Amino acid sequence: MYMGKGSSNPKRKASETVKQHTIATKLNTKLDRILSKLQGHCIALKGRPYLYGKNSLTPSLCKQIYGKDYERLIELKEKYDPGRILSLDPFCQKT
Repeated sequence: MYMGKGSSNPKRKASETVKQHTIATKLNTKLDRILSKLQGHCIALKGRPYLYGKNSLTPSLCKQIYGKDYERLIELKEKYDPGRILSLDPFCQKT
């Protein structure tokens, strides 16, 4: 029996969903490693990584990167985005 596209076979659909999830998980893991490596290079070159989006910056790492500017960053964040609508990243924590 042909079970090509458009098939209503629930077992096949479940199998495809599991396959897609596995592929997405592997890609996310690979992306995380690449972004982490790039972030490390950026920091080593005294750069400042973009703070929005996918990153693994901890508050202590942000303090290291931004130095005295970190407190000002937090002040501005609290002033203009007190509800953290623009970002829920953990870097925005008062010390």
